[in-house]
Order: sequence, then structure tokens, then C-alpha cells
Amino acid sequence: MEIASGILLLIGALAMLVGGIGILRMPDLFTRLHAVGITDTLGAAAILLGLAFIAGWGLLLVKLLLILAPTRMLLLACVSGVVQRLKNQMSLPYYLG
Repeated sequence: MEIASGILLLIGALAMLVGGIGILRMPDLFTRLHAVGITDTLGAAAILLGLAFIAGWGLLLVKLLLILAPTRMLLLACVSGVVQRLKNQMSLPYYLG
């Protein structure tokens, strides 16, 4: 169980790192949001699953899976949509570089 949780935590950390690099490398707002939205969701899911394996069966596992996971996944999608709508309302150019 410890090896599986370590692997999941490592995958989550690497996904977050790739998302951070994607912010710097992508040319415009929409590709940045796409890169970060996907990798951040994968990273958060892998990290939460790794923490669930460490927690074992108990109240902490219930808290991780029922409170943190759905809230985190919903917030990631909502924030990307809000940023896109604000960009369209402000009439910013697609390419800022």
C-alpha cells in the first residue's frame, strides 16, 4: 500500500509540475487554461488517491473522498470557465506574447 501511494503521489506531483511548465510555455490564454486544467485535475486526483491509500479505512478517508475530491474537481472546471468568460468580456487579444 505504501508503494502504491508513493507512486500516486509522485504521478500527481509530476502532473502538477508539467502543468506549471505548460503555463510558461503555451502562447495564449486558452491553451494555457487547457494545459493547466487537464494536468491539475490529474495531479489533484492522483495526490488525493495517494493520500487516501496512506489514510487507510477510517474517518480521514471519508473526509478526503467526500469533501476534498469533489470540491477540488468542481472548482478547477469552474475557475477555467470564469477566466475564459472574463477574457471575452474584456476583449483582450488572444495572443499576449
